[in-house]
Amino acid sequence: MDFLEERLAKDGFVGLNKVREKWKIRSADDLRETRSDFQIIGAVRALELCTKNEEKALTALLTQRNECAHPSDYEPGLNETLGYVSQVIKRIENLQKRWSKS
Repeated sequence: MDFLEERLAKDGFVGLNKVREKWKIRSADDLRETRSDFQIIGAVRALELCTKNEEKALTALLTQRNECAHPSDYEPGLNETLGYVSQVIKRIENLQKRWSKS
């Protein structure tokens, strides 16, 4: 989420506030305090910074993170955890490559 928030902040949240007119975001802290992580991913998609498939993948990763972060019976093992981290890193790398071209 930090990676996405930093990208949204790159232009001082001008683009974000344009596609989400009611938000009026002024800082990363403001964004974190007033919007959910799912809303932030949706805004990244609205800005066309990710594809629809990437949005779905990011949402799935967030859901998986939340399942582990909040009390539940789900306790991933070492291999599942490493796989998750690998997926997150790969998604970030792919987005970085594309964003650096634009």
